[in-house]
Amino acid sequence: MRYKLGDKLRDRITGFDGIVTARVEWLNGCVRYLIQPQKLKDGKQIECQYFDEEQLELAKLGKNPFRLPHGGPDRH
Repeated sequence: MRYKLGDKLRDRITGFDGIVTARVEWLNGCVRYLIQPQKLKDGKQIECQYFDEEQLELAKLGKNPFRLPHGGPDRH
């Protein structure tokens, strides 16, 4: 995986940027990332967008506050 969930990425073509919230790998090998913008437009949330892995660049390493340290549900 080139980028991790929680990283901030920027699309090299459009400049669209935000936090990676999902990764999709298609049967044909295409890998796409869902980017959630951190900005609002006219006080409303901007819609998430999918981008091909090859056209993205890392803007900032991120931390995923939702990932459990052992990769599974908490047994306690």
